[in-house]
Amino acid sequence: NEVEYMSYVIALGTAVPEFQYSQEEIADSLIQKMQLEGTREARKMKALYKLTRIKNRYSVLPDYRDNGHSPLLFSGETQEVPDVTQRMEVYREKVLPLALSAVQNCLATLAGATSARESITHIISVSCTGMSAPGLEIALAEKLGLRNDIVRFAVNFIGCYAAFHAMKIAHAVTQADPKARVLIVCVELCTLHFQSKTDPDNMLANSLFGDGAAAIMVAGEQAAKDHSAKKLRMKGFQVETLHAGKGDMTWDISQSGFLMRLSSYIPQLVEGGMRPLFDRLLENIQVDRSLIRYWGIHPGGKKILEACEKVLDIERESLESSYEVLAEYGNMSSPTILFVLEHLWNEVFDWRQDQLILLAGFGPGLTLESAILEIA
Repeated sequence: NEVEYMSYVIALGTAVPEFQYSQEEIADSLIQKMQLEGTREARKMKALYKLTRIKNRYSVLPDYRDNGHSPLLFSGETQEVPDVTQRMEVYREKVLPLALSAVQNCLATLAGATSARESITHIISVSCTGMSAPGLEIALAEKLGLRNDIVRFAVNFIGCYAAFHAMKIAHAVTQADPKARVLIVCVELCTLHFQSKTDPDNMLANSLFGDGAAAIMVAGEQAAKDHSAKKLRMKGFQVETLHAGKGDMTWDISQSGFLMRLSSYIPQLVEGGMRPLFDRLLENIQVDRSLIRYWGIHPGGKKILEACEKVLDIERESLESSYEVLAEYGNMSSPTILFVLEHLWNEVFDWRQDQLILLAGFGPGLTLESAILEIA
């Protein structure tokens, strides 16, 4: 009989850029840059930003406040739209330092950060807001001093659910090799892709997205034995693709930057698809719903969280970590679910009991991803 090895999340860390903005500041800045003062569009924008329940967002750009820094992309003196080349120049400059901060915060939670770094066997980079070759995974391996034959993966351009994709790769790797240690690094610079247009899609995207990075270490069964502190066992994953919603959430590249389409119909699609996803996940790993103690839903927006509360029949308090991340950071795309997991890890989990955690996320496709983890 084949032996089935377990895989574990043994550490995680997050990081945000230096520039923090209130939601009101961002709205006022964009109204000024788009020369909308006193217009109906300005009133609509202010109302939309208030409805998001987001308090703060972070950006690598100093452009949204007069703070002594020259704007990198969006000057208040012109409506000229930065092109893809300009946006990617800023991405290449800013993405690695932010990713490294998340990795350092992740490794700092492990005893012996240097030995933990040297024991990494695989690295997975995740990003949909920029790309190049050599890629982020190569730059990270070099800066971290990882060995030259480390196994590398890059998960690019699949959006908000990409962390699940990376976790599934890490799970497969550590099941095949119980000595493996896989470092996952998700980093997104969403604010580079602001578009100065007042159509509903761009208005909504501009109101939601911020910048951030997160890193987690996934260890195989033998590697995890060396780690006596907190860890989560990966029990199973489930994905559902709602092809009827493939046009409702899209992420395309144009000459003027990356373009987001976000339909107002997405919460209804999520509500219709979430229950079958949930039921199949529990069926596949043979777990009773009553055993799930904690919930972490990707906070793609307030209405999505409310739709999940309804269809999963859970109280708002059960998604407090998701609402907290939405309020403090906005939607950062792929790292966001790991921010939610970190909040659960640090503030909510009772580590004395073997409890189950359900994580779920959504993205283009329309794709619904989910995972069950267990306090080990």
